[in-house]
Amino acid sequence: MKWRVLVLVLAAAALRLGFSAGVRDQSLREAAQSSGVLIGTAVRPAQLSEAAYASTLAREFNMLEPEDVLKWEEVLALEACARRGVAV
Repeated sequence: MKWRVLVLVLAAAALRLGFSAGVRDQSLREAAQSSGVLIGTAVRPAQLSEAAYASTLAREFNMLEPEDVLKWEEVLALEACARRGVAV
């Protein structure tokens, strides 16, 4: 508990003092590209139709992973439906 408070106080102080004032505003994607690394996030495909969500993902990340749709429970459920001839 004490460590959390200390971290929060230090973070607030750094922001208040302008700790990042010298850093150029850049997205995570730009920072990753300049370092030669991939930065990604897990997404729910159903939410990609939301414009704000999709634009944030496009701006900040250069790699996307499906969040829940490739978990074993989901894959096995789809396979079971296919075996029974149920349309998904």
